[in-house]
Amino acid sequence: MPTLSKADAPKLRKIYRDCKGNKLAERWQVLYLRASGYLLKDIAFIVARDEDTVSAWIYKYEQTGEIEDEPREGSEGKISSSLEKKIVKLVDENKPFKHGWNAARWDCKELRDWLEEKQHVIVTEEAVRQLLLRNGFTWKKTGYDYLNGDKDEQRVFLRKMKRIMATGVTTFFLDEANTKLHPKNGYIWSREKGKPLIPTYSSHAKVTTIGAVNVSNGKELHITRKEFNAQKVIELLLLILSCTRGEIVVFLDRHKAHTTERSHEIQDFVAKHPRLRLEYFPRCSPKLNPIEMLWWYARGKKLNNRLYKNTRALAISFSKNLSTIPAEVIKSVCCINHLLKPNPKLG
Repeated sequence: MPTLSKADAPKLRKIYRDCKGNKLAERWQVLYLRASGYLLKDIAFIVARDEDTVSAWIYKYEQTGEIEDEPREGSEGKISSSLEKKIVKLVDENKPFKHGWNAARWDCKELRDWLEEKQHVIVTEEAVRQLLLRNGFTWKKTGYDYLNGDKDEQRVFLRKMKRIMATGVTTFFLDEANTKLHPKNGYIWSREKGKPLIPTYSSHAKVTTIGAVNVSNGKELHITRKEFNAQKVIELLLLILSCTRGEIVVFLDRHKAHTTERSHEIQDFVAKHPRLRLEYFPRCSPKLNPIEMLWWYARGKKLNNRLYKNTRALAISFSKNLSTIPAEVIKSVCCINHLLKPNPKLG
């Protein structure tokens, strides 16, 4: 039985190119990518399929040497408009286990099998995929919904934040980002055979960047240190005070270094600076803090795939890169208009 290896890549690449436009071209592309050394998750991303489908195609080829699906009993069925609405509802809910189906989430294969077993309608995975695309679905990576966060408390806080910002007072959003020497992988354009490799020393030594962003004008301030504690937070607050006139409101989470209930360092500092006020986000509410998006943007644009010899070089580079992000880009990346609109589905 054929087992995919790098030696097969040129042959599979030729087959894939020769049959472009054919309904099987996508499967030959998957086999070519696999033989070239790509991981399943990367192949699934490239061809916009789920990993289970990609894995099934590869397994079938390696076991039988064939890529076409075996003929299914019965004629090709049609999905009625009422059944289509039912499928849309199922996928919107995305909890197949609630309906007695042993799967963590719906994908094209699971929906095809569900249609055959539960609805006695035989269709192809491609028909299911087209149905989902037609109804506005896209294949996306999931995020987290923090269940420990109180949605009512978040809504109350957002109303308060909107009132504060409407007064015209200068506001900053503060947070920390840890960066490690071991680089994170990112997607790149490459003509290499196989998967491009990023050099690494496998070191998990890290530095902490404490930053604050003004979403109204795109101003960004930060310090980068090896240690993170209340004194470092105060250091950044002093920087904000030195660069800003008038009253200042700083929004931040309830990390122990921000509150320091025992030592009262933060509280004592704020008491000495009456034009500074701190507003704490509700617990477990990272999506309310727009600077989180700046960290995401900066890491993806400036850190992914890059190797640094030591934490000093990493700190200098990340600090320099943050400082060169244009204000207009920061305003766009950290836009909070969606937060200030009524939103019953926080999370």
